[in-house]
Amino acid sequence: MASIILRGKKWQYRISWHDSRGKTHSKSKSGYRTKREASYAASQLEVALGLQSSQLNRDIPIADYFHNWYTVYRTGRSLHTMEAYHWAEKELRLFFDNTPISNVTAFTWQQFLNKLGERNRKSTVRHLIGSIKAMTKYAMNERTIDRDFMFGAVFSGGESKPEQSKYLELTQFKKLVRAARKQGSLSSLGAQSVYISSQTGMRVGEVLGLRWRDIVWSENTINVNHSWDSYTHSLGTTKTKTSVRRIEVAPKVITSLRRLRREQTSWLADHKYENPDGYVFFTKRGTVLSYMGARRAVIALQDMIGIPEYSQISFHGLRHTHTSFLIANGIDIYYVSKRLGHANANITMAIYSHLLEDHRTEEAQAAVSALNAIG
Repeated sequence: MASIILRGKKWQYRISWHDSRGKTHSKSKSGYRTKREASYAASQLEVALGLQSSQLNRDIPIADYFHNWYTVYRTGRSLHTMEAYHWAEKELRLFFDNTPISNVTAFTWQQFLNKLGERNRKSTVRHLIGSIKAMTKYAMNERTIDRDFMFGAVFSGGESKPEQSKYLELTQFKKLVRAARKQGSLSSLGAQSVYISSQTGMRVGEVLGLRWRDIVWSENTINVNHSWDSYTHSLGTTKTKTSVRRIEVAPKVITSLRRLRREQTSWLADHKYENPDGYVFFTKRGTVLSYMGARRAVIALQDMIGIPEYSQISFHGLRHTHTSFLIANGIDIYYVSKRLGHANANITMAIYSHLLEDHRTEEAQAAVSALNAIG
């Protein structure tokens, strides 16, 4: 039987057993974020060592099994990916409750997909299916389930938003940027995060992971070196190696950040509080602003300036709108690609091809006019 203990802030398991000669052996491992993760890892090892049957795992609710699977086998993934796993777990728990994974049938799985498709986009359901499919491969390999309950399932859902709805119109974007700059402060860090993303095109994790040392005040630039993982509440690596970059910003952005730093320094001194890692988006609760906090802020600001709900964008839509604004203003695609942290301009052109096509028409007209002028 494994023993699970808390060591500092992390959980550890220890397994002891006797071999056929009566000799005692033990194995232990620490570093698990939750007791459930440590228990699951211990259970897996005991099965591998032949100390218990995989039958024990057959009684685990499917939502718990999925949680154990992605927290053990999918650690270190991007913020967006971990948020998707967390959402999938919530949906599994909502529908299946405590149903053991071994009791999930093709019929009940299809019922689940039908319900999911009633209130989600098809692309969202597709992503969830991909995650569960990966989990079931592990479950079948461990003989936790005897058959693939996903076999033959079909799914539905609403259509994804058209490309144009992922961006704000120019007049809307200007209003949002100005409102975010005006609202942004220590007491409204969400608005501040919206302003920074709008002005830089940074991803939400890159914004939340900013530290004061990343701001090069004398050069009006921001260095992107890390990304905040709101699932593990720690700094992680950026999405790709090329996401590590330096972004030039407008003087107003630096002014805004200077104001925030003064507010933060004053508040920390008054309350005898510390921000040892120097996070820019360090809240009065002593934590880094959450992804949900940033997302709520972008919705609240759009409501405030009168953007109708059907035209509103997500936080990631700020990055798309920032890019579309640069392209519409004739900024070179290769510079835009580097600014976004893409590996090459082909990626940028593939994502924003419809915007580039509009710009191409304008360039074609300008080229013809120039050539016509010389006879």
